[in-house]
Amino acid sequence: MIWICDVENGYDLKDLLYTGRSSEERQIDLACSIVGQLAKPFVNSNRNVYTDCFFTSYSTVQHLSEHDFTAVGTEFAHRRDVLACLHKAARHLLLYISCL
Repeated sequence: MIWICDVENGYDLKDLLYTGRSSEERQIDLACSIVGQLAKPFVNSNRNVYTDCFFTSYSTVQHLSEHDFTAVGTEFAHRRDVLACLHKAARHLLLYISCL
């Protein structure tokens, strides 16, 4: 069971029972897909999404950003998407990157 909660009172706003891979063609990674499904009712609401290290990835943050969310989460420097992000940032002069 994966859920999204209200930060003020901790109430469950939307939940998702993960039962394995769906039959749909996979276009984005699993973590990004799950976060996208949970955040869908709140698109363009200008909210913050906080995720743990499993759900935090460059593709997840990019997907959320495209739908008017900000994202905060823990990312490990050794993950492939972080390295790709850093290489892309070097080419496009991204102003702020924080790696812990």
